Amino acid sequence: PLFRATPRRAIDAVRRMIARGLNAPLARGVGRYFDAFGAIALGMPDARYEGEVAFQWNMAADANERGVYPVVIRDGVAPWEIDLRPMMKAAVLDLLDSVEPSIISARFHNTIAGVTIEMARAAVAATGDMPIVLSGGCFQNALLAERVLRGLRDEHRVFMNHEIPPGDGGIALGQAVIANALIRSNSSVILSGRRVGAKDPLQMHATRSSEGDPSRPLRHPLRMTRTEAASCA
Repeated sequence: PLFRATPRRAIDAVRRMIARGLNAPLARGVGRYFDAFGAIALGMPDARYEGEVAFQWNMAADANERGVYPVVIRDGVAPWEIDLRPMMKAAVLDLLDSVEPSIISARFHNTIAGVTIEMARAAVAATGDMPIVLSGGCFQNALLAERVLRGLRDEHRVFMNHEIPPGDGGIALGQAVIANALIRSNSSVILSGRRVGAKDPLQMHATRSSEGDPSRPLRHPLRMTRTEAASCA
């Protein structure tokens, strides 16, 4: 019943992809749950822009709902794992019982926020007093970020992204910083999966001339100073 509006051929194609492992890598990121719940509960099989389904799932939540779904925390493995399958089952049963998507969304966000707070507190208890850093694309979700901050900031030092985005934008900047470090520390760099020699035209901007000043920093299109990095935030 959940996929009543989905063409049968599309369902069969996805099942074949999963069975064959074709373009169906295993994922551990919680962001896929936002996408899945939003797509099913809100009837959004397609996204017009990056993050649209997760954003709409956030906006749909009922601010007055305080219910949560069950989860399992596996503390016998390293690192600990959060098994969200019980939440998925309970939410699907709610959908089949015609519970409003706004209620399901609120319970979903309450559950993710609650288990995040519990895991953070457990980590601090195990390692001693340390700051807690909340990052990753899911923390662009205002509801989740607010709930987690509210649950932690009175007892712990909590930090979040401000100038640099917590999702793909932060990853891109990090990649640029790493590339800069590699370029500055080596006379050749790895580019497009191959090592580029000093005589390669693609490497021209990243090598020092034997006649130049060896104390001068490398100049390269990927080189980024702190000032330049800050301007990208």
